Amino acid sequence: MSEKIQPLTMPQWGLTMTEGTLVKWNAKEGDKISEKSEIAEIETEKIVNVLESPTSGVIKKLITPEGETLAVGALMGVIANDDISSDEIEEFITAYKPIELTTPSSSGSSASKSLNVPTQTSAPGEGQVNPAVKRLAKKLGVDLSSVAGTGRNGKVIKEDVEAASRGESLASKTESSDNPYESSALSSMRKTIAKRLTESKQTIPHFYLTSELNIDNLLDLKNELSNEEIKLSLNDLIIYSVAKALILEPRANVQFIDDELRIFKHADISLAIATDSGLIAPILRKADTKSPQEIATEVKDLAERAQIGKLERDEIVGGTFSVSNLGSYGISQFEAIINPPQGAILAIGVGAEKIISIIGYQHELVKKTLANEPTKFVLQLEQLGTGHAVLQCASQLSEFDGSILVLSGDVPLISFNTLQNLLETHDTSGTKATLLSAIVEDATGYGRVIRNPQGNLDRIVEHKDANEAELCVNEMNAGIYVFDCKTLFELLPQVGNNNAQGEYYLPDVLSFILEQGGKVAIEKTNNITEIQGVNTVQQLKDLDAEFQKI
Repeated sequence: MSEKIQPLTMPQWGLTMTEGTLVKWNAKEGDKISEKSEIAEIETEKIVNVLESPTSGVIKKLITPEGETLAVGALMGVIANDDISSDEIEEFITAYKPIELTTPSSSGSSASKSLNVPTQTSAPGEGQVNPAVKRLAKKLGVDLSSVAGTGRNGKVIKEDVEAASRGESLASKTESSDNPYESSALSSMRKTIAKRLTESKQTIPHFYLTSELNIDNLLDLKNELSNEEIKLSLNDLIIYSVAKALILEPRANVQFIDDELRIFKHADISLAIATDSGLIAPILRKADTKSPQEIATEVKDLAERAQIGKLERDEIVGGTFSVSNLGSYGISQFEAIINPPQGAILAIGVGAEKIISIIGYQHELVKKTLANEPTKFVLQLEQLGTGHAVLQCASQLSEFDGSILVLSGDVPLISFNTLQNLLETHDTSGTKATLLSAIVEDATGYGRVIRNPQGNLDRIVEHKDANEAELCVNEMNAGIYVFDCKTLFELLPQVGNNNAQGEYYLPDVLSFILEQGGKVAIEKTNNITEIQGVNTVQQLKDLDAEFQKI
């Protein structure tokens, strides 16, 4: 092989890697490159990694199109000196033979395997096929040049070949169907994730233990340790706590490898992160040796690089324990799947010390619908306003000392992130109450947020009680609040119903707090859709249409 011409081949990253998918070329034919230049992005079954040039020179030929899957060792392109002619490059490609690559056999010993290398394509269909599909086409006697691909970028996939062997076409079916669909082949990463999780659930005995914990002290610690440079999350502190616990209980800090149990000295915690490419679990190494601030910094970095596929291989292989947190999606409880060869995983849901649902009209139907939810029910026989509704919970919360989040039942699209921001504003402001507001073009029907000259809350005025000037205000009260529990139930009995509706309004509690010299914080959201109320069938239809856009 001439040293003036160098092949650019599908790399083998790890002994178990047998193929890879070319995601993107970072260079083009004619580019002058240096050794170690990042020339392509390759997706394996575990990660998207950068392919570096093995030498300096000129990219004379790029053979493999983006999106194609090739066997390890397959020729992808050619790098050569500038003075090498096109004829010499073509001769090199024609004569090129793959090197013998070593892959592990089923017995654990090494075995040599020669891998087929695709050269130039002779037909459009053949250039959009991976080796396994080509073999299937040969077996079934299918001419790939006549097959229309339905995979990504027109790639011919297994289903296309099988359909062609029956004299059918998936592409034509897609076009003529009353319910058209777009078909795409699973990436190597998605196939591996699906395979591993299926095997885990089928072969590893799973049993689940559920506990509810008071996290008030954890919230206080989060606020205490956070600063302008590093803002800690609850998840950061949970990871920190888990790491310390694993050292105290090393029998949970393990891997099961065949008939061997490995107990580790340090906690390498895998973090379940959802990406567009699938579920990725980057590893926070030696988490037990790190401070909460160090954990927060590293977790943020790992999460950001996971989203763009820039993790290194050693950052996703191994781990002794996993943490999966769906609390940010409003999930209260779920059954996580163990990440082999680890022995355990911690599933974290949304935090709430007690959930109380105030029910009235058709309460039996509501109770039936929410039967499996972790909530207690309080019956409001007469619907006399929001203040009267919350007052029904007084006996349930008589011993509670903390913050209460008050939600409206007619706001189905409220997001966890918005509620989390509201709670954080309340925690950091030191006020007795915090309300959620929004600026809308038309505030008809909503209570108005009236501010004083300093920009703080002056009062809340219901629409039917507002004067002409107040009706012009477009900052609305979303009807969602956080209260100090003891303050709330001390003031609620003082609320009267001297208003146009004859109802007991919860916002009147805010006025009482202000009259006593206290302050009320305001958290303003820019997402108008999520705080829109549903009180009619038409409003439900309108909001459903908005939901479909999310």
